[in-house]
Amino acid sequence: MLGIYKKVHQKPKFAFMNVLVFVFVSLLYFIFRSESIQNVQRSRNLEKHENPESSSFLRQIHYFIWPEKKLKDKLRHRALTWETTMNNARQHKREKRYPDAIIVGAERCGSSALTDLIRLHPLIKVASPIDLKFFTANYAKGPLYYKEKMPWSSPEEIVLESSSTYFSWPPMAVPKRIKSILPNVKILVLLCDPVHRAKIDFIEEVKNHRITKTSKYEILLGTYLKKFSAEKLSKYRQWDEKIQSIFFDAFTEEYNSHIISSGIYYHHVVRWKMEFDSEHLMFINRQDMLQNTGNEFEKIQKFLQIPSLIFKEDFVKDNETRTSCFNPIWMSQSRPPDVRCPLRTESKIHSEQSQSCVQSLTQFYEPYNRKLYKLLGNNYGW
Repeated sequence: MLGIYKKVHQKPKFAFMNVLVFVFVSLLYFIFRSESIQNVQRSRNLEKHENPESSSFLRQIHYFIWPEKKLKDKLRHRALTWETTMNNARQHKREKRYPDAIIVGAERCGSSALTDLIRLHPLIKVASPIDLKFFTANYAKGPLYYKEKMPWSSPEEIVLESSSTYFSWPPMAVPKRIKSILPNVKILVLLCDPVHRAKIDFIEEVKNHRITKTSKYEILLGTYLKKFSAEKLSKYRQWDEKIQSIFFDAFTEEYNSHIISSGIYYHHVVRWKMEFDSEHLMFINRQDMLQNTGNEFEKIQKFLQIPSLIFKEDFVKDNETRTSCFNPIWMSQSRPPDVRCPLRTESKIHSEQSQSCVQSLTQFYEPYNRKLYKLLGNNYGW
């Protein structure tokens, strides 16, 4: 009788537990279903919401009369794009893969600062450590070693590698090596005034003990300005590859020579353009990066074919250095602004040198710069 009594009185307890489990599972189902419906709705809203940059002619006139309306629409479109993009990135499996883009230099022009700037975009994942030198010093370790150095990323994200020595350091076949492993990679080249670059390079090489402290900058210039003068190399005018081999042979035999030869951009650019077309090769002027950061960032997003989540309006001038700092305009006024200045250190780098050195270098690089401007269709004013 006691056993029967226990069984009778245990049934309601188990029935109550079953009801609780059923309710809990049902709630989970409706929560996940609701989230899925919201994601679909966000995607539809994003498709319906017109991008201010590609809107109709009448709307552009409307924006011309009321520019603040265009900014509000840009922010609204950005918010929808941001949420949808990040949700999609979170839903996919992360894995290690080869980079989608590489900053290749030029050396001492601010590649690290450019890397810090680009990584402000939430879809950019940067390989660590910066300056892997795989295609120059570590190529023998093989592609699997290279891939292992890449960050975990989803298909929506862009993996970025940055090694400033790729642009002008040996071996001469670096562009071919990159093309063979990464045929669709995007190449970013940051160029700067070669006169400024040469002195900075000399200072850094002395600091890193690659050049003795007793070395004289003026003597170095006297040696290599004669060796690499445009007049002396004019007999090879139709043989760019021969001139390039002269630079790289000199680098191997006399390490100091790269301080001058790395700034002869024209012959290095020719080598890169032989492997990559304009869709895969972008040139950035360091001065534009410092002074017109927002405009350059929007160009970089377009080049990398990623959603434009960072606007030129997100950058403000730093009163101390007159460079641009990242100050997101969507931040609430009630909290401190999230200001970041990735270019501040770069703007403080100066290369004080005598007027005679400046004149000698300017005259030396001038014919090479003219050829570079013609090749790129852009006068950088160096």
